[in-house]
Amino acid sequence: MSCNQYHVQRLLQLVYSQARDRVALKCHCRGASKAVAHDALFGEFLPLSMLTQSRIHHTIRLAASYTGRFSPFDYWEAEYSCASESRVPARVVGDGAKWLCAAALHPAPCQVVSLGSHFDDAFERGMHKLASCKSYVVDPTLQLSTKKLLDFERQLKSYGASLNGSVGVGRAGKVLRFNGLKAPLVSLETILRDRFLGAPSAHISVLKADIESAEYESLDDVWKLCASGWLTVDQLNVEMHLVNQTMKEMHAVFAGARKCGLVLHHKEVNTWGHPQYPCAEFAWVGLAHAQRAAAAVGPPTIHKSGEHHSGTSGLPTGKQS
Repeated sequence: MSCNQYHVQRLLQLVYSQARDRVALKCHCRGASKAVAHDALFGEFLPLSMLTQSRIHHTIRLAASYTGRFSPFDYWEAEYSCASESRVPARVVGDGAKWLCAAALHPAPCQVVSLGSHFDDAFERGMHKLASCKSYVVDPTLQLSTKKLLDFERQLKSYGASLNGSVGVGRAGKVLRFNGLKAPLVSLETILRDRFLGAPSAHISVLKADIESAEYESLDDVWKLCASGWLTVDQLNVEMHLVNQTMKEMHAVFAGARKCGLVLHHKEVNTWGHPQYPCAEFAWVGLAHAQRAAAAVGPPTIHKSGEHHSGTSGLPTGKQS
């Protein structure tokens, strides 16, 4: 390090230190302890947080006035850059479409499990068009409209999809109450074992969940089934609701995804819901499918100049799935 570089680095450290001290002083004793704790964990890499110890407070009107409050969306970044990432279905606005890695490369038989629907099957139709996927949709709230339910079932059957509208996903034994509807809740393990009845193992090409905060406890079943060796998952897309969740619950989802061999490849804020109930979309992909995507792109072309004119995802070379 040159003398000039050293002095620049020291100057930056001094500026950061002074800014941190001003924030700590402004927050008084309680806020100062949080600022120091945050600094010890993250240094200058993240802004100071107003995170409480038990609950997450999302900044609702961030554009109007920044309060410095923490959003869980800020703390997880993509671990893998997919070489052929796309939104399915393409050119569809709203939270029905999802980001996938190499959606068209899922081998047959492609199986999609969709938890939550609200009569929107744009994603399922998109996956059928891209990879001839057969979808299994679970949503008991569709019972509220008998006419729409019958039409929706016929629409699903037209491209090989099916609907389970009798039960919801959640804590077994509980009851879902929604706009006068009462529907029994069963565990996600029960749903999956029923779907793959009698199979010694099961493979899901894409598991999509939008189940209004029930994702936290329900996905535990997926992690357990992966750890047992019974279940494998190529891609996981979850709409995660960010209200009244503890950091422990948030961490458990990302730690659980590793048990299924999944890495995060995309995230986006979901701005389509009610502003008082912020949520975010997270998308994971398994290593086997990531390698499939990288193999389709091909190895980088290296010219004499040393420039790379095309490339893969940076996955290790070797046997491709």
